[in-house]
Amino acid sequence: MELRLLTSIAEVEPDAWDALVGPDDPFSAHAYLRALEDSGTACPSTGWHPCHVTLWEDGRLVGAVAAYLKDHGRAEFVFDDHWAMTAWRLGVPYYPKLVAMTPVTPATGDRLLIRADCEPRLVTARLVDGLLEAARHRGASSVHLLYLRPEQHALLAADGRLVQSVSVQLHWRNEGYASFAGYLERLRAPLRKQIRRERAALAASGLRIELVPHERFDATLTASLARFYRANCLRHGFVGYLTDEFFAALVGPAGCHALAVVAHRDGIAVAGALAFEKGGRLYGRWWGTLVEQPFLHFELCYYRLIERAIERGLHHFEAGPGGAHKLRRGLQPVTVPAMHWFADPALARAVRRSLPHERRWVGIPARDLKAHGPFRRG
Repeated sequence: MELRLLTSIAEVEPDAWDALVGPDDPFSAHAYLRALEDSGTACPSTGWHPCHVTLWEDGRLVGAVAAYLKDHGRAEFVFDDHWAMTAWRLGVPYYPKLVAMTPVTPATGDRLLIRADCEPRLVTARLVDGLLEAARHRGASSVHLLYLRPEQHALLAADGRLVQSVSVQLHWRNEGYASFAGYLERLRAPLRKQIRRERAALAASGLRIELVPHERFDATLTASLARFYRANCLRHGFVGYLTDEFFAALVGPAGCHALAVVAHRDGIAVAGALAFEKGGRLYGRWWGTLVEQPFLHFELCYYRLIERAIERGLHHFEAGPGGAHKLRRGLQPVTVPAMHWFADPALARAVRRSLPHERRWVGIPARDLKAHGPFRRG
């Protein structure tokens, strides 16, 4: 098996790459990654240097990791400033670091892309070899595989060369609901009534809300989604990471799993949320609004997407990190693992000592959130 390091996703054929991608991971697809790179969203000028590890056997691609050399910690939504501070105190440069995730996309997915007819542990070991070699060759302080699915975390844990951290997200699971109304019946009475009031108030607002599948995406829609995204970034006081060119690319193959929930007033799109659907999973991503309308965020980003999941029999909905308000809409805390490696022995020891305490303190709010969950007791 031969390891090759690629500095652009364009260096590998789309069909060869996509043959490794899982059935419910829209963000590891070749077209999606290429849109991020070609649009100027994830490129050297923004601090995302493509450093993809690929594994070949007899000229056939059998394994891959989409990885990026980074000289900052932005747009990962996993906050490791305390590790950077520890490295500074030890006199060790923390940047650059090598990060395996889909840029600007804190969704769980397959970080290890492995052909179905290959031995997973063998390919995992060789891909980890490649990541560590790439880190040493490029002068990276560390390797980070983020937002792992449980089965991939198990493969990496069995390899034994990386250490685990965890973060908490709020996810929704389909328990076989027949309808949104049936789902609401599972909630505690105050929350059930609150959601009904919110939806009724929005229905009386005069806004028309529609769900737009990818087949109906066009340049006008993607330009509106880009405008909504920028408005939301400005509202929260930061510059957005995604470019207009990225949104424009969603009309093509990069957005083949995308769908939008759009609100119209007098025939004009005034707010929207972008989501992705593949296999049995639905992922909420970005939203924004040009109008002030109570409960609009909840309707576009949660209620309409939960309805979609129920109607299509999807088993899982990820709405992104953060936001305790999601708990009141039926999403539940889930611990999401990540795996790490550190080149400097002193930094590696310091992190290893801290991780059990970090996992404990991450687990406390997850436990407390679950104890005060939205569902009726029993």
